[in-house]
Amino acid sequence: MKISAKAAPTTIGLDIAKNVFQVHAVDDAGQVVLRRKLSRGEVLRFFEAQPKTLVGIEACGTGHYWAREIAALGHEVASHGYHHELVYTLTPTQFREDVRRAKQAIEDAAGCVVRGYRAPSFTVTKASLWALDVLIEEGHEYDASIFPIHHDRYGMPGAPRHPHLIDRAAGRIVEVPGSTVRLMGANLPIAGGGYFRLLPYAWTRWGIHHVNQNDRQPVTFYLHPWEIDPAQPRFEVSRATALRHYTGLGATRARLSRLMTDFRFHSISSMLALHTATTRSQAPGLVYAR
Repeated sequence: MKISAKAAPTTIGLDIAKNVFQVHAVDDAGQVVLRRKLSRGEVLRFFEAQPKTLVGIEACGTGHYWAREIAALGHEVASHGYHHELVYTLTPTQFREDVRRAKQAIEDAAGCVVRGYRAPSFTVTKASLWALDVLIEEGHEYDASIFPIHHDRYGMPGAPRHPHLIDRAAGRIVEVPGSTVRLMGANLPIAGGGYFRLLPYAWTRWGIHHVNQNDRQPVTFYLHPWEIDPAQPRFEVSRATALRHYTGLGATRARLSRLMTDFRFHSISSMLALHTATTRSQAPGLVYAR
């Protein structure tokens, strides 16, 4: 049931029915590489035989079951919020409602405990650090919302560059910041997203290797689903927004495939477990933020 390497799917759609399921898969170029009908008993065997990839499932009651089963094959699921609103534009009450709704929806669908959160546009800043208290109170164990860089919409350039513990009034949380390289007194981003699309691939590759080898630290990498969709609708926006959003879309999927070949990646939870275990070895463990 495995698809040949020459036609490996990068996105698989699963149409859910009672007894017969329709699978539709496309490759890097968006070309259809598979259309197949599966019986209920064949679904999990099919996905077990495929490389880990993006899976689209219709939002329905039985979709929750299949989301749980497919997530059980190895992916960690965390939260990016429900309405994708900038944290510092919300009140603590509004933020709590958004965080709680997102966590519950994901846990209901995937049948797993959501441990992590990343704010839209990294908008946990000095003005919205109160959000960490809300995350702790709502049961999150780690946050990935603080980016230690200068940026017009977000950033805390003085924040620690690597995973660390933060003590708040509500308790303790692990912060997993957007990854950077320290050069000439400044933190330069290598964490993915627009930086991955806009800058040469060699910069990301060199930066990850530098942090791994010189700082002896892991790197956090992120990418949005829309960043591998060059056929998405184009809207009339400002030049700056168009540059940030549309540049490099056609090359991102191939770059991502290359990155996955050049480096090994793990879930944040497994990385944090390993990171904590190395406290007494050459690689430093988690430290407290000052």
